[in-house]
Amino acid sequence: MTAARARKGDPVSLLTLMKEYCRSLDSISEEILLSTITGPISRSVTDRFCHEVLLYGDDHLRSLAVRAGVAPSGSESRVLFFFATGQITEYQALETGAGHPLLRAAYLHAPERVKEQVRKVSRACSCEIMLAEALLPEDDSGSVYSLSGDEWNIIIQGLIGASRHDELYRLLLRAPIPHALEAIRFLHSEGWAPRGSIRDLWEQAACSLPVRWTYPDPAGCPELVAGGPGGHTRSLVFSPDGSAVVTGGYDGTLRIWNIADGKSRCVIRGSPSTGGMPVFLPDCAHIVAVIKDAAIAIIDATSGKIVSRIPVLTVEDCQFALSQDNRMLACTDSDGTIRIHSLQDGSEIVTLNEASIGITTLAFSPDNHTLAAGYNDGIVRVWSLTEKKPIWSYHANSPEVIWQICWSEDRRRILVMSDKSPPRLLDAGTGSCRYTFARERSKPLSSSVSADCSHLVVAFEDDTVCVWRLSDCCCMACIPVQRGSAVCVAAVPESCRIVTGGDDGLVRIFRYGEKNPERMFTAHADWISVLAISPDGKTIGTAGWDGTTKLWDLHTAELNRSLAINVRSISCLAGLQDGNVLATGTSDGFVWLWRFPMTGHSHPLDVYTGSVRSIAVSRDGLLLASAGTDGPVRLWDTGTGSLLSQLTGIPAGTYCLAFTPDGHGILTGGWDEQIRLFSVPDGALIRTYSGHSSVISCIAFSPDGSRFVSGSNDGTIRIWDTSSGSVIATCTGDRHAVEAVAISPDGELAAAAGRDAIVRLFRLSDGDMIAGLTGAPSTITGLLITSGGDLLIASGEDGSLSYFSILARAHIRNVTVHMGRVCGISGATGGRGDIASAGTEGTVRIIPLPATDPLDRMTPDVMPFVARQASGHPSWQARQQWDFLFSILPIRFAEDICLCCPPPAIDEFDIMVVG
Repeated sequence: MTAARARKGDPVSLLTLMKEYCRSLDSISEEILLSTITGPISRSVTDRFCHEVLLYGDDHLRSLAVRAGVAPSGSESRVLFFFATGQITEYQALETGAGHPLLRAAYLHAPERVKEQVRKVSRACSCEIMLAEALLPEDDSGSVYSLSGDEWNIIIQGLIGASRHDELYRLLLRAPIPHALEAIRFLHSEGWAPRGSIRDLWEQAACSLPVRWTYPDPAGCPELVAGGPGGHTRSLVFSPDGSAVVTGGYDGTLRIWNIADGKSRCVIRGSPSTGGMPVFLPDCAHIVAVIKDAAIAIIDATSGKIVSRIPVLTVEDCQFALSQDNRMLACTDSDGTIRIHSLQDGSEIVTLNEASIGITTLAFSPDNHTLAAGYNDGIVRVWSLTEKKPIWSYHANSPEVIWQICWSEDRRRILVMSDKSPPRLLDAGTGSCRYTFARERSKPLSSSVSADCSHLVVAFEDDTVCVWRLSDCCCMACIPVQRGSAVCVAAVPESCRIVTGGDDGLVRIFRYGEKNPERMFTAHADWISVLAISPDGKTIGTAGWDGTTKLWDLHTAELNRSLAINVRSISCLAGLQDGNVLATGTSDGFVWLWRFPMTGHSHPLDVYTGSVRSIAVSRDGLLLASAGTDGPVRLWDTGTGSLLSQLTGIPAGTYCLAFTPDGHGILTGGWDEQIRLFSVPDGALIRTYSGHSSVISCIAFSPDGSRFVSGSNDGTIRIWDTSSGSVIATCTGDRHAVEAVAISPDGELAAAAGRDAIVRLFRLSDGDMIAGLTGAPSTITGLLITSGGDLLIASGEDGSLSYFSILARAHIRNVTVHMGRVCGISGATGGRGDIASAGTEGTVRIIPLPATDPLDRMTPDVMPFVARQASGHPSWQARQQWDFLFSILPIRFAEDICLCCPPPAIDEFDIMVVG
């Protein structure tokens, strides 16, 4: 019956037969399907079958279609089907035009899954040049911006395989940098060079090729702006005598407190970088810390005055360590150099040079004769300070960041802790791994070593906390804890206790061998981010995302002191793009406004709600919309702070807001599954959009305002026509809740992401999914496509930003920028198009973007910027890549005449001729 219905043209029956064959692969289902498609059927049924074969992507199904000898009727569909099923001879018999015009037309209109199959076949059949010729534009004026990274790879490999040197040279000047590198390597190895005066430029570019291209970031520290006075606590260190504590904030502020009365002794402006934490000297009268003006300083712990300083190249990620006798200080420079200074007079004693960069931690041996260094690529290297060379290096099996190293008292073992692998105990003489502190089938979440380096405590994914004695690697206790209750841990070996801090704000104290906590108390209203034990083992120090830092009695669980730091938890961020206003909403019901160029924040705007849930800023920066947890949506004038109107008819629970591009309307979405469009500034309801079946979580407008995209907890993304209210397309991922959407500046692409950490790209015209980008480490909370249209940034639940190249359809890198959840990202102004990100811990960061433009999009205006990066970037690897870019750009501009940016002086040139 099913086969009969399929022969009559029923698409559901045809798909059923195909699925049954792919599922069973037995002779009966094969015979039924073959008899169906080879019998007396209409041309439309054959066309549908061939179309579904390509979409289904099953090798057995494609093989059966080839054996059956079927093919679609249309000329474009026919050549695409022959090529995608590997019937190259049949394809060549049909494709007679130069440049493969039929294949080009069919490929451009094919779904992404079919395109992937075509590219796969071109490699398997060694016919990349055919597809390359089809993908290339007919002349140099054609656009190549829509090509994906895999398509670029097909083109480059096809031209290389056919030894088409001249075409490869012309193409590389338009290609993304990674593919240009590949082309230059091949041409240079073949001994090919362009003729004429460009030959010298070519040789210079070929000789400066980096090993690989990683889209380098511009030099300079990301700028940090606190969400309120002070900033959330990032570190907490007790003095050796237990009389004082120093706290370090994410804004770089250091505060020294008296434990006896809880009063602040002094405030020091430190570095907001992720470098070394402050430490007390044994006299308890001084601390050592990285300060803002490129130095490591010894600071008076009473007055906060700087006693002495040791200069460093840059404070960004600067690490330092004190020797065991507190006479020497080791510090890192951005070029990978380690310098040993005398702590008494600051003089340089030893310099250790190493090509590797990215040092994340340092530790002196007990005898002060050797130094261990950990790197961000999983390497541990031990140096001899007398011979000034490495003794050995340990390489982790996978890339990971080494974040702490501890030496045993007898100098025979080294404890290594990283961000991904279980802690390991290395032999200090050979570097071999002697013991791994792990549990079967469970990853470590956090770990801590006791103050005397005698015990190690590790929290695992299976909700278990284990403590080991380091002298003999004996497991002293393995305690099951409540889920999420051990995001930070500490050991108190003298009293045989383990202390855990949870994401629920609770502190739990366990005794070795006992499954239930001895004491449990609420320390904070939110996630506990810092937990420390005083040297005498009597006091617990905690800091939470609620902005408070507290000291507790370990034995009675009573609160001793609450260290008052005025901070605010940021809940949302909006603004910038074409305007100059950046706004942050906070948990205490205020909105803070910044204007660029940065001149400091204005007075806070009270938006009449207990806590701000969502905000939006119009493109011109003149209007602000706010929605809170307990009130309606309100419109504000950002210049005067006055209330313009209040939107009526919206139930409490608005989660997302978006102004229309012209600023004359605003969309709202929330828990009631409805999207509403209001006029601005009067607040009259224009239209309601219905279709989602759960909470509306995110909204984004196309640049011209004719369409918008919405995401929902129902797992769907809908593309709407703004004027008619109709749904253009409904897109689905894998039914995870959608947390963020974004639209490219050219209005061609929409991006959506959520809890599965996959960024999906869709065509805005029809909702067809064209790519799924992976590599983000956690739930995605926000998306941004930069003004150039090639760089996509995804913010994460874990405080990270993930960079993707849209052109290459590839993940670039992940960067941790916040301790808490990233609650908003936005395109910023100035520089080369930086971005702003906000974290729930109360900070806003302005971050430079990596270089991702194709060569064809660059103009001579970029040359001075690239030259500065090539000569002054602190990273050797990045400097090498900028140097190559600086070498190849003169070739790119050799025959160009273009208008430049306005000159510095009125009498200087405004037209540049290069070449």
